[in-house]
Amino acid sequence: MPSSLHLRRLPNLLAALVAAMLAVLALASPALAGGGDDNVAAEVNTQDGSSQIDISFDIEKVMDGIVDQTNAAVAFSSCEECQTIAIAIQVVLVSGAVDVLAPTNVSYAVNADCTTCVTVALAYQLVLGDLEGLRLTDDARRRLAAIAKAFRDLERSGGSVDDVIAETNRLLNDVTDVLATGFEPIHRPREEKPDGQRPGDGSDDEDADARPESTPTPEDSPTPEATEPPESGGTGPAEPADPTATPTPAPTSTPTPPASATPTPSVTSEPSPTPTP
Repeated sequence: MPSSLHLRRLPNLLAALVAAMLAVLALASPALAGGGDDNVAAEVNTQDGSSQIDISFDIEKVMDGIVDQTNAAVAFSSCEECQTIAIAIQVVLVSGAVDVLAPTNVSYAVNADCTTCVTVALAYQLVLGDLEGLRLTDDARRRLAAIAKAFRDLERSGGSVDDVIAETNRLLNDVTDVLATGFEPIHRPREEKPDGQRPGDGSDDEDADARPESTPTPEDSPTPEATEPPESGGTGPAEPADPTATPTPAPTSTPTPPASATPTPSVTSEPSPTPTP
């Protein structure tokens, strides 16, 4: 049985331990110290018989060529018959050339003086590159918003470790499906004319009138065969020459543009469940 002094000091010890963990993460990735485009899920549980869950779902866009985002999950338990879950999911969408490629994905799960407790930390980071000229479709945006809401509901569910992990895996499959099928080309507007007029707004009419219409070049007409005059005394007209056959034009095939390849996301995961019997 821990002493009362130990119990009074426990919150301070836990806070110091979590601070030390975050300091380690900061050393692993300087970007974490500055916050910004990094994603962290952290849960500390000191309540006996409780279930505490922290889930952080994040989508980042990179257009400056620096991919150094950090995704981290930290779970700490010091309680009896309790469970603690921290899950961090980050999606990084990269457009354009990449100058720095150093994403970080880490997870820590710690038990301290923990009896019959389960502590789980899971970190998932998906980095997609070569998205220049592509954007998410409206349907993909709606699906990602629904997935984010489902993660928030799961965080508040208080479900068992097995149920939370199973639902997380199902939602992650939905995320990868959206990223594999939910992009479309960006249609850029046509360039304006020097005088500010857009093509097709009626401003081209004068130019069109000034341009001479093209005159098709006639094809060479076949020369009819000469018809011999009838013999002297004949009364019937001369028989006409054989008609000239009109060629049938061959159909022109329209080439089909090649299909654009859809980037396949790569998944980096470091689950670190630490169950304690």
